[in-house]
Amino acid sequence: MYHNVVLALLIQLFVAPCIQALGILLPLYIYPGSNCPAWSPIFEAISAESSTKWYIIINPDSGPGSTDLDYQTCVSKIPSSDGQVIMGFIDTQGKNVEADIDTYGGWESSARPAGIYFDNVSPAANQLSTYQGYASYAKSKGFSFIGLDPGETTDASYFSMADLVNTYEDSYSSFNANSLSGTISKQSVTLVNAPATGSYSAVISQLEAVGAAAVYITNVADSDQDLPAQLSEFASEVASAGGGGSTSPSTPSNPSSPTTTTSSNDNPTTPSSPSDSTSTSGVKDIRSLN
Repeated sequence: MYHNVVLALLIQLFVAPCIQALGILLPLYIYPGSNCPAWSPIFEAISAESSTKWYIIINPDSGPGSTDLDYQTCVSKIPSSDGQVIMGFIDTQGKNVEADIDTYGGWESSARPAGIYFDNVSPAANQLSTYQGYASYAKSKGFSFIGLDPGETTDASYFSMADLVNTYEDSYSSFNANSLSGTISKQSVTLVNAPATGSYSAVISQLEAVGAAAVYITNVADSDQDLPAQLSEFASEVASAGGGGSTSPSTPSNPSSPTTTTSSNDNPTTPSSPSDSTSTSGVKDIRSLN
């Protein structure tokens, strides 16, 4: 009995701290505008939860696009946060992957992303060498972080070349955190068509428990550029799950006693776990708004 107690304490002391806190994945695909007004809610959310790790994907125009100094200025104004990683979006279905990497590499140092986020990645093992080549090229240009987005379960070999792999990109209501397998500590998930009001704490707690790297939850479809209706609330709940919340967290909910949050644009609902029945997946339609 004594030995069992000691073993349990040792696990708590040495194993539990090794489980990473859940981070926030943020596909930042809206155009900031002059002086960055469209990004103000993002700046506020990052500043409020600066102890949480943010994985931010910037996307000027389905990739780096042409030189846009206004956009780069806004990137340089993104508030800092613990362990923050900013990645430049690249569509691997395009013909200019290496050229796009070079373009991001030519940005001013204050705006230059630390990593590259490769989207529309095929999960098939026979495509592995293609993405290994892209990742190696990005690293040769000084990018230290590699994100991949197959949007579904992928071959285990992909995790050896990437720092973050988005393995789910579909309906909030259909997601089950226990379905994740393999190197979960490198996996992020994107949950779309979530309820526009209420708490997401149930699914966030599940992801925290399995040791996932990051999550993005939005009430809009995958092809929509709008920010989540509950960006700040979502960020606060992720921060609270990881013990790093700097704002007052929402009361944790459970299926029998959900928490209700009212939005000015939506009728209040009371979700505590995935409850939207709409499923959306597919290729993003991302364009600059300038």
